[in-house]
Amino acid sequence: YTWFKMDLGTSLIAGRAGAVNPVTRLATDKGLPYLCEYIAAVKDAIGWEQPLAGDHVGLMGPSDAIRYARAFEPYSLAWAEDLLENPLDWQGYKRIRAATTTKILTGELAFGLEEGFQNLIDNQAVDYLQPDIVGSGGMLEIKRIADYANSKGMPVVIHTALSPIGQFAAAHLAATLPNFLVCEHHAVEIPWWDDLVTGPS
Repeated sequence: YTWFKMDLGTSLIAGRAGAVNPVTRLATDKGLPYLCEYIAAVKDAIGWEQPLAGDHVGLMGPSDAIRYARAFEPYSLAWAEDLLENPLDWQGYKRIRAATTTKILTGELAFGLEEGFQNLIDNQAVDYLQPDIVGSGGMLEIKRIADYANSKGMPVVIHTALSPIGQFAAAHLAATLPNFLVCEHHAVEIPWWDDLVTGPS
């Protein structure tokens, strides 16, 4: 694999005193460096030159998202994913993007070009879009979203947590997108997926 993604939820640091706000369940200013220790450890393991994205950080408002994104800056994450509670809050995402060098990605909870993605694209509110192969409207709608994003110079990541058939469909879709960056794959540790391609061992 050439791209990697890790979960950065506060469950990683919940056992450390003062690391997690008991009301918001977000990392405190004391807790964010602890969370970043995990990023550093993964980067050490896979190599600092390998793209590593951060996901499942918790849903928050723009101010907390900026705090997180700035803490992530020394680690040059490929992106920080779905930071805001409201996936349609393009103004919030634009504010975050303007305040950090950490790349920002969203889209797996948005539906349709006009309904979910056009404002993000037109306002350059994020660095990357990530439509979901099912939830964002299917393959044809993702093609529309990606083509529109391409016209504005924005790369697209495909979000998929599906069956093997869905994963193959995502690969076929990706082959049609000139601005395709990478496709999510959740089945690395499911051996029978490989059997579908190579046959049982």
